[in-house]
Amino acid sequence: AVFVGRLAVEKGLHTLLDAWTIVRKRHPRASLTLVGDGPERPALERHVEGSGLGAGVIFAGIAEDPASHLRN
Repeated sequence: AVFVGRLAVEKGLHTLLDAWTIVRKRHPRASLTLVGDGPERPALERHVEGSGLGAGVIFAGIAEDPASHLRN
């Protein structure tokens, strides 16, 4: 799965990561790529590490062509 946007509190990404924990329990090889950057990135990275999602979440940063992440 891919999220593209600003990593900001109003996007509800902590909720997405909580849901991704459930997805990973059912589909251990599933991955989530977060494309973008913003003020919540450090908190989101801590959330990922604290929940054990490390291998299942990729922080791709800002992308010139975010659509390339959608094609993968």
